[in-house]
Amino acid sequence: DSNGKGPSQAMFGGYSILPMIDIDRVLWRRVGQLGVGLSAGYLGKTGHAWTTDTPRQPSPGDSTSFRLIPLVASAVYRFTYLDDEYGIPLVPYARAGLGYYVWWSTAPSGDFAAVCKNGGMPPCTENKAAGASLGFVGSIGLAIRAERIDYSAALSMRESGIQHAGFYGELSLGKVDGFGDSTKLSVGDTTWFAGVEFEF
Repeated sequence: DSNGKGPSQAMFGGYSILPMIDIDRVLWRRVGQLGVGLSAGYLGKTGHAWTTDTPRQPSPGDSTSFRLIPLVASAVYRFTYLDDEYGIPLVPYARAGLGYYVWWSTAPSGDFAAVCKNGGMPPCTENKAAGASLGFVGSIGLAIRAERIDYSAALSMRESGIQHAGFYGELSLGKVDGFGDSTKLSVGDTTWFAGVEFEF
């Protein structure tokens, strides 16, 4: 802990960008759309390694990194009724499913960070900083079908196979801790996403 920060924030800082790609398949269309989806992303953070001195301080010449690849399989419901029936281009949606988050951390040498399971006494049986955690994820969001702004552009889009295009924002919650397994790293969080979307 440094200046009231947790270990991760003290080493890597608090803010980061997590690019994600979502692919959904619609299986049912009546009062909205019901489907299944797959998501994948990548997060990389780098910071200074800490010295073993007391008190511990960042070492300017040595860096360590943390990498995370979140993989998600989910069910999604999109309430398209407002746009389909009344031309109001707002589509609220919700999704929920399982997340499998692969992670690893590297030492200044570039190898996986590791500690000795037996407390450093030789011979050292290494416990490497790499693994994966399974858990629940869910989100709620709102999409805006922007093609309603320009009717001629919408016609051109549909001729090329794109039915709808627009923007979205969502609030996401992930409880990805191995379903409470104390031997698994908890890598879930509450966060938000924004981006562009296309429907074919």
